[in-house]
Amino acid sequence: MDFQIRHTENINDLENYISAITQTVPGYHVGIISELSLGKYAGLRVNPTFSTTVRRITFDAYSRNINRRDLHVRDIESSFIEIPIEFKLKSFRIDNYRMYLLVGVRYNIDLASNEKVFDQELVKIKFNDFAYEFGVGFDIYFEYFKMSPQIKGSWGFSDILVRDDGLWPQGIDKLLTRGILFAITFE
Repeated sequence: MDFQIRHTENINDLENYISAITQTVPGYHVGIISELSLGKYAGLRVNPTFSTTVRRITFDAYSRNINRRDLHVRDIESSFIEIPIEFKLKSFRIDNYRMYLLVGVRYNIDLASNEKVFDQELVKIKFNDFAYEFGVGFDIYFEYFKMSPQIKGSWGFSDILVRDDGLWPQGIDKLLTRGILFAITFE
């Protein structure tokens, strides 16, 4: 999971500020699946989960008083309660296998949000986040359970950057969540 950073148009006019770069850092994800069958080939899923990760932003800045460029790394720890609502479109079953596609939206609550903390060195993110999700996977049927490996991508559509007098957010126009999830579910 990481961020998609959109810089401000006037970033070159900002004193001492060059750019911000995000780095991908792995995390983990644990949840429960609830599915409402909408027929033989479709279902509506609610998958409340808990996930945690660290997202890293590296700021490239120029210090005029010492005439040097420096990299400033800021780690943003997040612990999410995620509530995705997904539409699952299933293929027909061949032997003990079935492919499926997932499309949905997700609401995140960041329990580790630093939105109300006053510290000029922090990059603060909001408590709430919304994202689109798309995924693909397949069901493998066993005698007593079903295992489903899947890959999902998520793209946030709400700006989660808290705008304040901090040094680092001044060159960022929008900060959006994005992520790739590989999951194995058991039903």
